[in-house]
Amino acid sequence: MTKAELYALVERKRAELGLSGVPVRALELVRTRYPEIILRQDDFGTRAVGGMLIRGPVSLLSLNARRNAAEQNFDCAHELIHYWSGLRHCALPPDGSPPPKQDPYVEWMANEGAAELLMPFRLLLPIFYHERLWRHTGPARRERLRLFAGHFAVTPAMMENRWRSLRRELAQYAETLSVHGVVPLAREM
Repeated sequence: MTKAELYALVERKRAELGLSGVPVRALELVRTRYPEIILRQDDFGTRAVGGMLIRGPVSLLSLNARRNAAEQNFDCAHELIHYWSGLRHCALPPDGSPPPKQDPYVEWMANEGAAELLMPFRLLLPIFYHERLWRHTGPARRERLRLFAGHFAVTPAMMENRWRSLRRELAQYAETLSVHGVVPLAREM
């Protein structure tokens, strides 16, 4: 799946679910729109793992209770992308041994899809352009990104990652000042 196809999937899901604005509250979305998913917040013993999805007739989406609300929002959106895409990403071994290494492409897709669900590029490109973020460095840029992060219910680091991942799309936007002609470009790993 290309970045453009992934964004189209997220856009279809946003339309199906009636999500036109921001912030998207992913946990609330799962609780209210997906009765076939049991959502839990569990102590994973570490902050390193954000969540996991176990698919089945009734699926389990478990989020790490040690992470803050913005992190859990992103983690939940990440697991929703796994759920929507239908791709198996990592199965837990039945004997309790560590899971196999995750597929970097599938994890990139879930991260990029979650970013698009929570921080749609069609909303962010005009903001990034009109704020002239490329002209700001250090604390000035971080402060602007922190303000945007609060509006989108994500962490400042997530907004910084989104800024970086959309630079090529921002260059396209700058040529026409229209999001309609912007084509999400192939992923960078």
